[in-house]
Amino acid sequence: MILVGIFLVVAEHHWWHLPLLGAVGEATFIAGLLGFTVDRLLKARLVREVADQALRNIWGVGAPQEYVKKLNESLSRYSAITLSLELLVDLEWRDNRKDVLRVTYETRSVKQNISADPWKPSLPWVPPSISGTPGSAVNSLEITIRRPPQGQRALVEIRRQWTAAQLHEARRLSGYGVGLAEDFASTNDIQDVKPGEVCEARCVATRYRHADDMMPLWTNAPALSWHVVISGQALMDLNTRAYIGTEDIELAGPPPLHGDHGFTHAGATMRVVWAPREVHGMRRLPRRR
Repeated sequence: MILVGIFLVVAEHHWWHLPLLGAVGEATFIAGLLGFTVDRLLKARLVREVADQALRNIWGVGAPQEYVKKLNESLSRYSAITLSLELLVDLEWRDNRKDVLRVTYETRSVKQNISADPWKPSLPWVPPSISGTPGSAVNSLEITIRRPPQGQRALVEIRRQWTAAQLHEARRLSGYGVGLAEDFASTNDIQDVKPGEVCEARCVATRYRHADDMMPLWTNAPALSWHVVISGQALMDLNTRAYIGTEDIELAGPPPLHGDHGFTHAGATMRVVWAPREVHGMRRLPRRR
């Protein structure tokens, strides 16, 4: 309609010289312009209203506006989202006394950079072991950065791996556990995860814990899905549970046991809890911690 109006105005001035034709052209042009802008404004308003209603359905139909606003603001602060998070726990007795467990666990996390700035991949940190044991250790580490295809360029994968010996040389001990040296990322040329890129980190570590104890896994970003697998020879002597917050994760068997959980906000913690099956002839369930 806008183009038709312009054509009629130009035609009136250059070819046909009909005042009525020029007036019709001007009216057509204005009508088209108003229709275009008003239509866009109405569409934008409709999108905002639909989005607001969708968020209200997600956070709760009866939720106060201030609550919905605060949740939206909190989500906008995160630079990453965890697409999937896995915890594989293997429980073995240290010796025949069956009072200390060797806990070998593997974490696999897949995160995507949803911000406008690059960030470094997170490095592993292993909580401490109980006294009188060999202590905690990082056994292996693998970091893969996937860059999405652009134009004719195919998907690019940058993968780095480190052995137990390499990680032992770079370890940093503290009363809070075992980590890696502060310059580990720079000295090992670990690249930044740029906006839109995906980082997959796989870490295997060992801890020594009591027969009545737990294994936590914490995330600092919203997570779309969780998966847990519990295996090992000691399972026959233990009752095990898994939680996220106060919510039970249903574990299916026979061993290895496995369970799944859906979306969680940042700061959520998965805990695998275990306790001996029998205490003074009575079955015992691990308590929440």
